[in-house]
Amino acid sequence: MLPKQFSLRNKKEIARVARHGRSVFLPFLGIKVVRNHLSHPRVVVIVSTKVTKKATLRNKKRRQIRAALYHTFKNISPGFDIMVIARPLLVEKEYNEIRDAVEYALSRVGVIKKPFNGDMLPQKKKKRSV
Repeated sequence: MLPKQFSLRNKKEIARVARHGRSVFLPFLGIKVVRNHLSHPRVVVIVSTKVTKKATLRNKKRRQIRAALYHTFKNISPGFDIMVIARPLLVEKEYNEIRDAVEYALSRVGVIKKPFNGDMLPQKKKKRSV
């Protein structure tokens, strides 16, 4: 779970992100991002009743999105306010799909620092044995 200092709670600041933020929307998830003056990112997750009428299911999806953000948080550049907006198709998705979508959307909007991974290294050619 993210500490409270990383939560975006003020209504005016949430409205600022909604109005002025750069956005990326996927079929079941949307992200809006705007710069802040702080040395750390802040996040708000919005799952409205348009997604589902059942509060327990909305809360479950909100927790899954927060968990996905928690796992990618170390790669997020500091100084951004991030709004994650759930869409109705999110109800059908599993956690792994949500996590991948959050990471993909954050990279598309330019918030994630590209972590180095071994996949980017050129592969050595294997010698054939005759």
